[in-house]
Amino acid sequence: TKRTQANLAQALCLTYQGRVHPYFFDCGLANERGAEETQRTRAFLFGSIAFAVAHRLGLDSFFAYENGVTSLNFIRRQDLMNARASRTTHPQTHALMADFLAEVHGGPVKVVNPFWTKTKTDVFTLLDKVNGRDLISSAVSCSKTFQRQPGNATHCGCCFQCVDRRIAAYAAGLQDIDNAGIYSTDIFRKRIETQETRTTALDYVRQAVHFSNTTDDGFVMARLAELSDVTPFVGMEEDAAVETVWTLCHRHGEQVVQGLSAVRTQFDDLRYHLEDGSLLQLMATRAHLADPSKNGGAQKPA
Repeated sequence: TKRTQANLAQALCLTYQGRVHPYFFDCGLANERGAEETQRTRAFLFGSIAFAVAHRLGLDSFFAYENGVTSLNFIRRQDLMNARASRTTHPQTHALMADFLAEVHGGPVKVVNPFWTKTKTDVFTLLDKVNGRDLISSAVSCSKTFQRQPGNATHCGCCFQCVDRRIAAYAAGLQDIDNAGIYSTDIFRKRIETQETRTTALDYVRQAVHFSNTTDDGFVMARLAELSDVTPFVGMEEDAAVETVWTLCHRHGEQVVQGLSAVRTQFDDLRYHLEDGSLLQLMATRAHLADPSKNGGAQKPA
């Protein structure tokens, strides 16, 4: 992603002259692959670098951007919990990071995520609103950037981040900008070859449908333990924090349903062949409403 980052930084500098000052740091293994590839420690690395730069600029805070649904990363299935569920931009993670950096700094430090109340679709819509749509196809969201994709593809199309991005683009009406050509695999119409990808996609849709259908009281009862890890760290009264999280997740659910409806409108007709095992075919048979314990296969950490 080094070339992508450099190109994006150059574009931002040209668009917002005098406001953007990129700093680049080379961090990583040399000529070998890591034994553990979830990249969870990169949040600590990025936070440490951001703090060091902010400190030299005389600042006591810095931004770490991520949409709220991804940051909260609520459990989608029972084998995706505790250490198997990433919390790199979770409000509690940012609070703990701020506490640690405050010890180094000798004074208060804040780690701020301005997007924690926004969904992925909200972020797409915001980028479009501020005339940033031309940058969308150049930004990389894929969690498997270590894999070389065929042709000009920059995304695997199969990981959680790719599924989330593609559906959010449709929900925001920006699917033509988020060009399908950047994805090496089209899970919408092509057969999903691996159990891991099938599980990822169905879990994503299943959770979104649940968020869309559940009431606020039902949401709180189902997520009580997870909410208790959020509400003390978002700078709100508990009731307001719970309401904000519920509204965020419910809106995400509605947007995913909207995005998938747009996908079906475009592809689910007689002009296009739907392969058995494609996401559209699985949704047509309501596989996302089936008991997840019967999907089979274990899921890798998200």
